[in-house]
Amino acid sequence: MRKKNPFYNSWIALIVFVALIIFIPYKVSFLSFKVSDFWLVLCLVLQHANGFNRKLDFRNRGFLKNFGLWMGLIALAGTLFQALQDETPLNPVFLNDFYRFFRYFLIFKFVENIISGSNGRDLVRYLSWYTVLGAIAVVFAFLEFYSVGVFQNMILNFYYVVPDQTFDEYIKEFGRLLGVMGNSNTTAIYLTSTMVFPAFSLVTRRTHLLNKLLFVLYLLLTLYVVIFMTASRTSIVISIFLFIFLVVLSFSRIKIFFRFLFVVTLSVILGIYYFIQYDSDVVIADRVVYFFEGRSTQGEKVGFIESLGRNELWKNRYNIFVHHAHPLAILTGMGYTKVYKDYSDNGMLSAFFNGGLLSLSLRLILYFIAIRYGLLAAFSRYWRSNNQSLGLILATVSIVFLSWELTADSIEHVKIGQIFYLFFSATFIIACKQKRIAHMEPRVSAKPLLLPG
Repeated sequence: MRKKNPFYNSWIALIVFVALIIFIPYKVSFLSFKVSDFWLVLCLVLQHANGFNRKLDFRNRGFLKNFGLWMGLIALAGTLFQALQDETPLNPVFLNDFYRFFRYFLIFKFVENIISGSNGRDLVRYLSWYTVLGAIAVVFAFLEFYSVGVFQNMILNFYYVVPDQTFDEYIKEFGRLLGVMGNSNTTAIYLTSTMVFPAFSLVTRRTHLLNKLLFVLYLLLTLYVVIFMTASRTSIVISIFLFIFLVVLSFSRIKIFFRFLFVVTLSVILGIYYFIQYDSDVVIADRVVYFFEGRSTQGEKVGFIESLGRNELWKNRYNIFVHHAHPLAILTGMGYTKVYKDYSDNGMLSAFFNGGLLSLSLRLILYFIAIRYGLLAAFSRYWRSNNQSLGLILATVSIVFLSWELTADSIEHVKIGQIFYLFFSATFIIACKQKRIAHMEPRVSAKPLLLPG
């Protein structure tokens, strides 16, 4: 008899996929395909072969499902046109850039198949294990940053660094934590995303005191890694907005407000105790201090854009596009022919420079659909139910990644992009699944999926 919820169709399969993305180094690949890619394709094949290729009919599903395929085709066209313009031979590795986007098409279907056959409790398990993966990443961060034993060399030699640059040179240049994602900023945004579930659980869920203490400890340690180790300015700002949102959320019910007040008070007490005991070991990176003072990384008083440290990169990408782009670049962009010169550290700029107006239009449509039919739907269901819905948590995680688009590019980062699209897809599918149930089955209670307890 066939199992009702086999391994490859469960949230466990999704957790394994995320773990392979996070903890497998960049250099472990076969023909430029990563271990997570093989796992994704294997699960999809098994799902289809065993009849779990379910279909959810909802508005704009087709666009979201095919977004990665369309983006990949545009990237492929732009790359070919630019190669003809430069009269240079193509490196077969550029096909992996096409797969970078095609991968999102596969992730959407992977997530859809799992959600269609799951319930709220399954999703809670997934979010719990996602937080556990974050805790493991935090442990590695402390081992690496404080050079505990031989762990720093083990970790650093395991992850990615650009060619012609050693890890010692990288650390000397940036002085920041690389982390398990192989990059300071991607590690920071990943850890920021893992804070959403424990933070919301503390504010809106009834949990035991021990769980509260563990959640508070995790949040404090994660914030410590983000602020003092990665010094990621964007992640710090996103964390502040997350805190503000939780404050606003706590006003919905007096009980939630006092619970939030208790958690904040406990966190402040633990934080003050730590700084009193270890103040001499805590150093805030100059780049963070300068950012909030409106200064450049050299300490000069500058505007907001300059303080982000991206203006020179943006100007350089603009000049490359103006002087070296092929005639059709305004439509299809320059593709991915120029190694280490095809990244703009900005989602909108990267979409235009690499994929032209076609790519930028698709990206803007994607965000509109997400906000209109995914995020707003999740938020509205929260206020109507006056309880914590799973869709709200997923939507908030998606917003964390979406906010990063302003100074970086969630989709262009191969590792973080997959996690971004995974949560992005889950948010939209769950929101639309609930809406479909409410419209198609009026006699059945249309309560949203709620956390137990």
